[in-house]
Amino acid sequence: METKTKVCPRCGIEKDRETEFRHFYDKKRGTKRIQPYCRPCKNEYIREKYHKDKKYREYCKMKAKEVRQSDTHKDRNKAWQKKYRDRIAKEISNVYIRNSCKRVVKPKTPEEYEQARTEILLHRISKKLKDGE
Repeated sequence: METKTKVCPRCGIEKDRETEFRHFYDKKRGTKRIQPYCRPCKNEYIREKYHKDKKYREYCKMKAKEVRQSDTHKDRNKAWQKKYRDRIAKEISNVYIRNSCKRVVKPKTPEEYEQARTEILLHRISKKLKDGE
């Protein structure tokens, strides 16, 4: 029977098993397991290894570049951008309009804010049509 706590061998502190230790899938055993070290200790170890080991640092940079250039990353990024644009289009705030408007005189009345909001939305729609979305 598993206990709800576990002692980290690196720091020696007893911590909650579910929140303080990461899980991983062990292919050899075919089960989900818990990392031996707690999150702060593991993060510190990775950080030190990154700064000390030049080969590991180059490997991390190469893997990050591969991920950024992969098609799945690009698809996920486009989906996130579309979701973000749609959310922002719905929730345009007055501060956003005030900062976005390239007017000499900032909008002050509700009518001026609505006019600025309409201009921004029209600009976004025309940009989407140009991009072919």
